[in-house]
Amino acid sequence: MAREVAAIIGSGTIPYTRQILPSGQRGSDSTGTAEGVRTGTQVMVANWEDHLSVDAFAVSGVSIGITPIQVWGPGINPLPRQRTVTMFNDGPGELFIGPNSTAVIAPSGFNVPAETALTLPLMWNVQIWARSASTSSIRFIAY
Repeated sequence: MAREVAAIIGSGTIPYTRQILPSGQRGSDSTGTAEGVRTGTQVMVANWEDHLSVDAFAVSGVSIGITPIQVWGPGINPLPRQRTVTMFNDGPGELFIGPNSTAVIAPSGFNVPAETALTLPLMWNVQIWARSASTSSIRFIAY
Protein backbone atom coordinates (compact mmCIF):
# COMPACT_ATOMS: atom_id res chain seq x y z
CA MET A 1 0.00 0.00 0.00
CA ALA A 2 1.54 3.32 -1.06
CA ARG A 3 1.40 6.35 1.20
CA GLU A 4 1.79 9.92 0.05
CA VAL A 5 4.36 11.86 2.03
CA ALA A 6 5.57 15.44 1.92
CA ALA A 7 9.00 16.84 2.59
CA ILE A 8 10.08 20.43 2.91
CA ILE A 9 13.28 21.10 1.02
CA GLY A 10 16.16 21.74 3.42
CA SER A 11 15.63 24.06 6.35
CA GLY A 12 16.92 27.52 5.47
CA THR A 13 17.52 26.69 1.79
CA ILE A 14 14.25 28.02 0.33
CA PRO A 15 15.80 31.35 -0.76
CA TYR A 16 18.49 29.40 -2.63
CA THR A 17 15.93 26.96 -4.07
CA ARG A 18 14.01 29.91 -5.54
CA GLN A 19 17.19 31.10 -7.22
CA ILE A 20 18.12 27.79 -8.85
CA LEU A 21 14.74 26.18 -9.65
CA PRO A 22 11.97 27.46 -11.90
CA SER A 23 8.63 28.01 -10.09
CA GLY A 24 7.16 24.78 -11.48
CA GLN A 25 9.91 22.72 -9.84
CA ARG A 26 9.97 24.37 -6.41
CA GLY A 27 7.01 22.37 -5.11
CA SER A 28 4.04 23.68 -3.15
CA ASP A 29 1.47 22.61 -0.59
CA SER A 30 -2.19 21.78 -1.38
CA THR A 31 -3.11 25.49 -1.34
CA GLY A 32 -0.32 26.30 -3.79
CA THR A 33 1.18 28.91 -1.51
CA ALA A 34 4.04 27.33 0.44
CA GLU A 35 7.00 26.78 -1.82
CA GLY A 36 9.54 24.07 -1.08
CA VAL A 37 7.00 21.32 -0.27
CA ARG A 38 7.51 18.19 -2.37
CA THR A 39 5.08 15.26 -2.32
CA GLY A 40 5.49 11.72 -3.52
CA THR A 41 5.18 8.05 -2.68
CA GLN A 42 7.17 6.80 0.29
CA VAL A 43 9.83 4.25 -0.66
CA MET A 44 12.07 2.21 1.64
CA VAL A 45 15.31 0.78 0.32
CA ALA A 46 16.97 -2.10 2.18
CA ASN A 47 20.49 -3.32 1.54
CA TRP A 48 20.65 -6.98 2.59
CA GLU A 49 24.43 -6.94 2.39
CA ASP A 50 24.37 -4.88 5.60
CA HIS A 51 22.86 -7.86 7.43
CA LEU A 52 25.44 -10.25 6.03
CA SER A 53 28.54 -8.11 6.39
CA VAL A 54 28.79 -8.17 10.18
CA ASP A 55 30.03 -10.88 12.51
CA ALA A 56 27.67 -13.85 12.68
CA PHE A 57 28.29 -14.54 16.38
CA ALA A 58 30.59 -13.66 19.26
CA VAL A 59 31.76 -15.54 22.35
CA SER A 60 33.14 -14.42 25.70
CA GLY A 61 33.45 -15.52 29.30
CA VAL A 62 33.67 -13.96 32.73
CA SER A 63 34.31 -15.04 36.31
CA ILE A 64 31.65 -14.02 38.85
CA GLY A 65 31.89 -13.45 42.60
CA ILE A 66 29.35 -12.46 45.23
CA THR A 67 29.34 -8.77 44.18
CA PRO A 68 26.93 -7.87 41.30
CA ILE A 69 28.71 -6.94 38.06
CA GLN A 70 27.55 -6.13 34.55
CA VAL A 71 28.40 -9.08 32.32
CA TRP A 72 26.59 -8.03 29.13
CA GLY A 73 25.53 -4.72 27.60
CA PRO A 74 26.25 -2.18 24.86
CA GLY A 75 29.81 -1.53 26.06
CA ILE A 76 30.54 -5.27 26.16
CA ASN A 77 28.53 -6.66 23.25
CA PRO A 78 30.49 -6.50 19.96
CA LEU A 79 27.49 -7.26 17.69
CA PRO A 80 25.26 -4.32 16.72
CA ARG A 81 22.51 -6.54 15.28
CA GLN A 82 22.59 -9.35 17.84
CA ARG A 83 19.21 -10.77 18.82
CA THR A 84 20.00 -13.72 21.08
CA VAL A 85 22.41 -14.47 23.91
CA THR A 86 23.02 -17.93 25.33
CA MET A 87 24.86 -18.08 28.61
CA PHE A 88 26.25 -21.18 30.28
CA ASN A 89 26.98 -21.28 34.01
CA ASP A 90 30.20 -23.30 34.26
CA GLY A 91 29.81 -23.39 38.04
CA PRO A 92 30.65 -24.37 40.63
CA GLY A 93 28.20 -21.90 42.28
CA GLU A 94 24.67 -20.84 41.48
CA LEU A 95 24.31 -17.74 39.36
CA PHE A 96 21.76 -14.95 39.77
CA ILE A 97 21.03 -12.65 36.82
CA GLY A 98 18.91 -9.54 36.31
CA PRO A 99 18.62 -6.30 34.28
CA ASN A 100 20.45 -4.15 36.88
CA SER A 101 22.68 -4.45 39.94
CA THR A 102 19.85 -4.46 42.50
CA ALA A 103 17.81 -7.09 40.64
CA VAL A 104 20.43 -9.80 41.19
CA ILE A 105 20.28 -9.61 44.99
CA ALA A 106 18.32 -12.58 46.40
CA PRO A 107 15.42 -13.21 46.26
CA SER A 108 14.99 -11.05 43.12
CA GLY A 109 17.72 -12.49 40.89
CA PHE A 110 16.85 -15.21 38.38
CA ASN A 111 18.65 -18.40 39.43
CA VAL A 112 20.78 -20.18 36.83
CA PRO A 113 22.04 -23.41 38.43
CA ALA A 114 25.59 -24.65 37.81
CA GLU A 115 26.14 -26.50 34.54
CA THR A 116 23.00 -24.94 33.03
CA ALA A 117 22.51 -22.97 29.81
CA LEU A 118 19.99 -20.16 29.40
CA THR A 119 19.03 -18.51 26.09
CA LEU A 120 17.56 -15.01 26.10
CA PRO A 121 16.20 -12.96 23.18
CA LEU A 122 18.07 -9.68 23.73
CA MET A 123 18.74 -6.66 21.60
CA TRP A 124 22.11 -4.89 21.52
CA ASN A 125 21.48 -2.30 24.24
CA VAL A 126 20.11 -4.62 26.97
CA GLN A 127 22.20 -5.14 30.09
CA ILE A 128 22.71 -8.37 32.04
CA TRP A 129 23.99 -8.16 35.60
CA ALA A 130 25.11 -11.21 37.56
CA ARG A 131 26.41 -12.40 40.88
CA SER A 132 27.14 -15.83 42.29
CA ALA A 133 26.27 -17.48 45.58
CA SER A 134 30.01 -18.17 45.98
CA THR A 135 32.01 -18.15 42.74
CA SER A 136 31.10 -19.08 39.22
CA SER A 137 32.14 -18.70 35.63
CA ILE A 138 29.85 -17.81 32.71
CA ARG A 139 30.38 -18.41 29.01
CA PHE A 140 28.40 -16.42 26.42
CA ILE A 141 27.56 -16.83 22.77
CA ALA A 142 25.67 -14.02 21.02
CA TYR A 143 24.07 -14.36 17.61
